[in-house]
Amino acid sequence: PTSTLIRINTENSKDETVNAPQIRQFVAVAALPDNENLIFTAREQNKFPQVYKMKKSGGDFQRLTNDLNIYRKISLSADGKSLVTLQKNNASHLWILPNLKAENARQLTFGKNNRDAKHGLDVLPDGKIVYTSLEDLNRDLWIFNPQDNSKQQLTVKQNEANERPFVSKDGEIYFSSLDNQTYNIKKIQPNGQNLQRITFDDSANDLFPNVSADGKILYFIRKTKGKSSIIKKDLTNKEETELNLPEGFSPDSFLALSPDGKFLAFRQSDLEKRNELEEESAKLKEEEQEFSD
Repeated sequence: PTSTLIRINTENSKDETVNAPQIRQFVAVAALPDNENLIFTAREQNKFPQVYKMKKSGGDFQRLTNDLNIYRKISLSADGKSLVTLQKNNASHLWILPNLKAENARQLTFGKNNRDAKHGLDVLPDGKIVYTSLEDLNRDLWIFNPQDNSKQQLTVKQNEANERPFVSKDGEIYFSSLDNQTYNIKKIQPNGQNLQRITFDDSANDLFPNVSADGKILYFIRKTKGKSSIIKKDLTNKEETELNLPEGFSPDSFLALSPDGKFLAFRQSDLEKRNELEEESAKLKEEEQEFSD
């Protein structure tokens, strides 16, 4: 969701848009007693809501906070020298459960607001874990080694967001990458080499990649406005085919291929339900201010 800041003259009811093109959504606004500046909470494109200062006429702004916390409500003291704001943070960490025994559970990642693995994880053939994290202030892929507790960043702000990793049998990592407002499927080696784009439809969002055991077929969910479908792509000849699903089926937010390659599991909702889910998702995104999930 987006919003615009409007200044209204209370004497003649005329309104004027405050110029702040970098701001995608305003949350709360307060005026300083100097009658020249505004303090407000808002978010820029693909950033969490922060606290800003700007001339009431608009234009350039000063960022007063720059972190992974979410800032909401705001209030100023009478002299404008102090402010209070509501700060929100979300915790998500990577854990391992050796031998499937609860008593062996061990937390692997720490920190505040990194949202580790919230947007996907998978295990590499050597036991290392590829997962999403906001540790570098961008939704990127990281690799964690449970043997020595070391980690390394795999994608480094190459796009606006990189998520939903899937590890193929030969160890290649397929993932969804947000670029120019839409998601496409890419793949990369665990050492960070040989980054390749796999899907090229810039009018759609390609999500939840799954690759067959022989490495020849890629399955993923393609979302366009009003439609969601499962696409089968032959990685040899690059041909794409939309799977024929029963009428009313709309795959949404999950896709998994069985080990033998005979079955696909997905979360399904009819169109009416999907619209409800999209509305619910939009509200959650507005509340959490996530990167376009």
